Amino acid sequence: MFWILVQSIILHRFDITWQISIIDALTTSTTLAVACLISLNIFKFYQPGASNRSYRGLITIGIAILQTILFKVFILNLVNDNLQYIEFINKSIPIRFIISLLVLTFLTVTNWLLYSINEQSEKVQQLNSVKHSVKEVELATIKQQLQPHFLSTV
Repeated sequence: MFWILVQSIILHRFDITWQISIIDALTTSTTLAVACLISLNIFKFYQPGASNRSYRGLITIGIAILQTILFKVFILNLVNDNLQYIEFINKSIPIRFIISLLVLTFLTVTNWLLYSINEQSEKVQQLNSVKHSVKEVELATIKQQLQPHFLSTV
């Protein structure tokens, strides 16, 4: 909500009416939120391996392009009678794409880091579990070796 308010104020400073500014901000935020959800869902089920890391970037760029196109389609359908605003939209599309790409890149990198941390944590847990199992086996072996010794001396 804060970003919608900030964006509306900025757009209004460019001599865009409050109504169109709010519609623009809502449309931008909604399409960007949907793009973020799509990105999260893609990377929730698909984590490219070490040899395919560039796929993350390509997917992120693709989603940013899709978000920008959807924004333009929606906003032009909502506000199609204001030629000054349509000209403003056409001029601001590259900046909107860059902002979308930055947000989605941040989200993708954060998601990748969290995934890497979780994967590392699981590996450490597995390693600790294996070490614990090895110690239990060694202890059982030592107990088994000691039992016949005490049985024969009695």
